[in-house]
Amino acid sequence: MSPHERRAEQGSEGQPRPGAPALITGATSGLGRSLARALAGRGWTVLVHGRDESRCAAVVKELRTAGGTAYPYLADLASLRETAELGRRVAAEHPSLGLLVNNAGVGAGGTRAAAL
Repeated sequence: MSPHERRAEQGSEGQPRPGAPALITGATSGLGRSLARALAGRGWTVLVHGRDESRCAAVVKELRTAGGTAYPYLADLASLRETAELGRRVAAEHPSLGLLVNNAGVGAGGTRAAAL
């Protein structure tokens, strides 16, 4: 994306404006899903991240049905390989982001957490 195109995605004070891509990790439930709805309703292009294909598809369908623009991005962020692939895919399809929300929860799980 050229500097001119990048400026076109920004508001008058250099702030991202609706229409720019917003990547929300953990967007298939809770706070992430609510934020995805709010941003799509304000005209943002929402990149919906989740690790479950059917839940991701459901959110994308919901946002599109309401008139928003949304795309699914699957990855288990507990996997470095999948995380790297997510980054490569997003960068290839959207050369710049207007907003990144790191909402996904990645935990060690029950037995490992108890051992710590």
